[in-house]
Amino acid sequence: MKICSDVDGVILDYIQGFIDFTERENISYTHDPERYGVIRNFPNNEEIRDRFHRGYDLCQLNFFDDSLQILNLLATQHELHIVTALEPEQAQKRTDNLKELNYASLQCVGDYYKEKIIIEEIQPDVMLEDRPEL
Repeated sequence: MKICSDVDGVILDYIQGFIDFTERENISYTHDPERYGVIRNFPNNEEIRDRFHRGYDLCQLNFFDDSLQILNLLATQHELHIVTALEPEQAQKRTDNLKELNYASLQCVGDYYKEKIIIEEIQPDVMLEDRPEL
């Protein structure tokens, strides 16, 4: 079986990594980010996200619960492909963060091409994704 998985929000805790970054950078919120999430409701949203991506935080995101063990177990019997909406220039950071995961391919394709790559190139039997519209 061919399995494809997204990364951020599915196997890596991007939101908590972003919260940790904003706390270190003293970026304030108008709401409790632990309760309502983060990454949108603050001034200079894109500038802050760009700073987050330029640093080393993307190399150090934590895996959700047992996601690493579960995917590695699946990878022993199935073909596992990873596709993320991160831009291609972030590929090395994502590779570093996923060094313990056994996968057949990793593609950082940007948000615009993600769906196309999954449907036309990988054509998985199973897709793990956190965005309902995809």
